[in-house]
Amino acid sequence: MTAFWKTFKGYDSKTATLSGIVDALFDVDESSGLDPRDHVSTPNFMTGNPGRVELHTTVVTPTFAHPLGYPMSPLRRGLIDYVGDFAQAVSGTCFPWEALDMKVLFSLYEDEHGLKLGLFCHESGHSCAAFDADGQELEASDPANTFRYAIGESNACADKRACAPVKRIEDTRWEGSDHNGFRWAAFVCEVSDNALDITCTMRATRAPWKPMVMDFLPGVLFSAIGFGAFFLKTSSEMPRVATTMLSLLCFTSKTMEVLGKLPPIGVSWIDTFYAVGAVVMFMNVIGASFLSLKAAEQRLMDSLMLYVAFPLFYVVMMGVLLHKSIALECAGTNPALTVVAFVVSVACLLVGVAVTYRQGKVAQQKAAAQKVLDAETRVGGDGQPSQAIMGKELERSVQV
Repeated sequence: MTAFWKTFKGYDSKTATLSGIVDALFDVDESSGLDPRDHVSTPNFMTGNPGRVELHTTVVTPTFAHPLGYPMSPLRRGLIDYVGDFAQAVSGTCFPWEALDMKVLFSLYEDEHGLKLGLFCHESGHSCAAFDADGQELEASDPANTFRYAIGESNACADKRACAPVKRIEDTRWEGSDHNGFRWAAFVCEVSDNALDITCTMRATRAPWKPMVMDFLPGVLFSAIGFGAFFLKTSSEMPRVATTMLSLLCFTSKTMEVLGKLPPIGVSWIDTFYAVGAVVMFMNVIGASFLSLKAAEQRLMDSLMLYVAFPLFYVVMMGVLLHKSIALECAGTNPALTVVAFVVSVACLLVGVAVTYRQGKVAQQKAAAQKVLDAETRVGGDGQPSQAIMGKELERSVQV
């Protein structure tokens, strides 16, 4: 048989199904009286019989003589379209930087007819190349004009290479093309050693820009708006709380939407971003809800959320991305750029920690000065001289 991918329809990440049309051409000895299309199953063809479109059958007379002088029988050649969905066993761990091996499976059950599966390239298939078990390309493989043994049969030809069985075929008509958000490689079919199964594989490398814009960017904007609430004046209590609450609601809503369409197997980087981000945004709301803090303490809380919590969130995300890029070797990532992004995020976090520490020292000095001021006020009777002195001390501590 020979097979090639005819038309792309789409790929659903959530259900891990590839949709389109696959053409398959089957040959069998005419004297058997069998229709080969009735003996081959496609285990991962989810559409089943409703998607099988039997186009036509023809009788092909070989135009060559058997190398050992045996008589050659005409071949019954049947063409079929498989139109529908093909289930894929793929992981979404590297989403959206992933390279997926899309598969179409053909299987033949052993029965009393003794049929076996073999591969060939049609004589008109200029984009198809056939290879033997050693990976050497074969000049011709169409049973209509050349003879080759099947996998597992003993090669009795004097010129072994002239009769070598086809182990693998490659159809390059889609190689390098972009469809449905993927860049596709060649459609490669390989027959099993027992000649009962054929696995056709086509590698698809996802273009990450669309998932990043549609799924990741909104989450970044929602988180930035939530943390941006801490730039508002401390006197604007309700706008601060309202902004963080709305950001949490929007972020949670986007989380449900995105997680509902991601691959069901494996934990992707986008999964991690929204799972961790939901917790961070909740803590953001809690931080904005401390309305009874003094001015210095409120500024410390703002620094803690803006310069520690926010960069720490992205340090965690860059660390997860670094793991996927280097440890898991996700195909669409650039390890060098990932390392740079991780280092930059860590540097931002360290600067934020330093700024927050300085704000903490200022808040501590203000609290100490205020404590002394209160004590002097109680001792000084009317309190006016002591308040003036401690007011200067408080002003000096703020400048420090």
